[in-house]
Order: sequence, then C-alpha cells, then structure tokens
Amino acid sequence: MIEFLELNPYQLNKKEKRGFLSDTLGELTRNHFENCIEYRKMLNALGYEPKSGDDYYNIPFLPVRLFKELDLKSIKDGDIFKTMTSSGTTGQAVSRIYLDKETAALQQKILVKIVSDFIGSSRMPMLIIDCPSVVKNREMFSARGAGILGFSIFGADKTYALNDDMEIDVNAIEAFLEKHKGERVLMFGFTFMVWQHFYKELKKNKFIYNCYHLVKNIKIGKN
Repeated sequence: MIEFLELNPYQLNKKEKRGFLSDTLGELTRNHFENCIEYRKMLNALGYEPKSGDDYYNIPFLPVRLFKELDLKSIKDGDIFKTMTSSGTTGQAVSRIYLDKETAALQQKILVKIVSDFIGSSRMPMLIIDCPSVVKNREMFSARGAGILGFSIFGADKTYALNDDMEIDVNAIEAFLEKHKGERVLMFGFTFMVWQHFYKELKKNKFIYNCYHLVKNIKIGKN
C-alpha cells in the first residue's frame, strides 16, 4: 500500500487514486468489521463480507444518521482520546465520532498537507467567523470547535468576528482590518455560520462597506 503521508495531495492520477482508495478503505472496513459489533451486524445483514482486493465501490454505504443513533467505535473505551460531535440544534441528537490518539494526530498531519498545498507554509492573519466560546470545551468537540482549532495552526493574530451572543463584533473586525490592511488574510467559518450570523447581518448593517476592504485583500490559491 502507498504510504499516504508521503504523497502530495494531488499527485495521483485517477487510476492510482482508485487503487489507493480500494486498498485503504478495504483495510479500514476489515478493521471496523472485526472491532465494532454494530458495524459487523450491519454488513452481515447486507450480505457483505470484507475481503482483500475488493473494489471500494462494493463497500456498502450506510446513512450518516447512524452516528446519532448508535455508538459506532472500533476502539476500546479506555483508548478514546477525543469525542467529536456534530453541531445539532437544541434538543436534537448529535453524531458522535470517537478518536484514539493516533487517529487524532493523523487528522492534523493530513490537514496540514492539504491546506499548505493551497496557502503555503506561512501563517496568515486569521479572521474566524464564529464566537470564542465554541472552542472552550476541549473534551467534547463540536464539528465547529474542531474545525476552528484545526485551521488555527495556519493563522496568526486570530480574531473572532462574533461575540458569545452570536452578534458581529464590529470593533474587533475593524481593528483586524486596520492592522492587516494590504496583507493576505485567512478567513474560516462554517457555511451556515457565515451565512446566518455574518453575511445576512452585514447586509443589514452599514459596516458592510468596511468589510469590502477585507474581501479585496483575500487571495485564493498557491503562493
């Protein structure tokens, strides 16, 4: 199997990627089949037995809502290093993804390889379209908190665009824009956060004029 950590993100052609995915997902499927009782029952019910050399197209797809209804994990409870949850609304069940320490470290390494291929290795001033409180609970990560913490390694002078009441922090953004005028900046936020709490609010606020200067400073692509 190709050592994926040695690969550049986009160096494989279509045929190579298909072989790589089949080998890797096949190995993962066999691991989960052997170590997760609930997953094994589902594959047995579907009549699928993981085997070496199988094409990844043959691996059964399962609905993501199962992660809200079942504790699907292939590691021992004592090996759980981090539990990531989806950002469900109040009263809704959330998905839970259990990670051991090795998997959490691999996530970080892969994130660095992919993002660095686009923005380079230098850190950029970072405007986070979210509120500070979302990252305070380090034991029960939401998708939002995990995303912010993961991408923060690429940012410098990290500034939150919203306060903990989910309102636009005008003073913080104005200070950020003034301090980093003319620089390349990194903006990060989940789509619904950017749309609901940032863009729609800016449209109702005269402050949108000042934010135009931020948009002009954004350059997408490689150095």
